[in-house]
Amino acid sequence: MSRVLSNKIKISQRYDPKSGVAMPPLHDFNALWDTGATGTVISQAVVTTCGLKPTGMVTAQSAYETKDVETYLVNVYLPNSVAIQDITVTGGLVGGSDVLIGMDIIGLGSFAVSNYNGKTTFTFRVPSDKELDFVLGDQYKNAMAQQLQNRQQRRGPKSHRHK
Repeated sequence: MSRVLSNKIKISQRYDPKSGVAMPPLHDFNALWDTGATGTVISQAVVTTCGLKPTGMVTAQSAYETKDVETYLVNVYLPNSVAIQDITVTGGLVGGSDVLIGMDIIGLGSFAVSNYNGKTTFTFRVPSDKELDFVLGDQYKNAMAQQLQNRQQRRGPKSHRHK
C-alpha cells in the first residue's frame, strides 16, 4: 500500500489558448496529491524552470508555520488531458516533489483512491459526472442481498414431488 499519491504532470506559464499568442513550453514535474492542502504549491525549481514571475503575496499556513509567500499564475496539465488554466498557486517547500496538488484543483472534479489487491491507485476527472458515494453503494448492495434472502426464505425449502 502506498502512502503517497503521486504522478507526473506538466506546468507552463499562464496561457490562454484563445489569445492567439504562442503556447509557452510545458515542463514535466513530479506532483503529490494532498486532500489536506487547501491550495496548490510549487517548488522553487518549478518557478525557475518555467520562468515564472510573482503575481502577489499571501499568508500561507502549513502544519508547521505561517508565513508570507509569493503567488504565481500557471497552467497545470494533468495526465488525463485535463488542463487547468490560470490557477493561482503559491511558492513553497514541497517535500520530495516539485508540486503539491491541493483542493483548489482536486475540488474541480471527482477524485477517488483505491487499494484493490494491495495496489494503491487514484483517479481524477473534470468535470464530475456523478456523485461518488461508496457507503450508499454498499447500502444498496446490502439491501438487494437482503431482499433476495427474504424472497428465498418466503419460498421455503425446495421439495421434490414424486408422481
